[in-house]
Amino acid sequence: ECAGEQDKFFEMYHELFDENIAGTLSEQSVRDAGKKLGLDEQTYTDCLTKTPHQAKILAQKEAVKKLGVSGTPASFINNEYFAGAVPYTDFTHPDGTTAEGLRSLIKRKLEK
Repeated sequence: ECAGEQDKFFEMYHELFDENIAGTLSEQSVRDAGKKLGLDEQTYTDCLTKTPHQAKILAQKEAVKKLGVSGTPASFINNEYFAGAVPYTDFTHPDGTTAEGLRSLIKRKLEK
């Protein structure tokens, strides 16, 4: 949100996602990402420390919790929750059972 104030929301999203994948996401890496993206350092630091977006973020977390979402990724098709990374095409689980991918799930929902 703080990066978004400086029109860098998605750039920051990608930076933090990469840090998380690398296992290096930390408070310092969040600050460093702001520098890397060329954000105004004082404005960004003030936003991080004064947390003006905390209420918005907490409200979003609560809304997601009410939907039953326990993590990411998650998909919703006609208000039905599908946990995890559901491939687009039908697939086979490691135990040999088959499952519908998003394409089939969407098609089935549209046919109802």
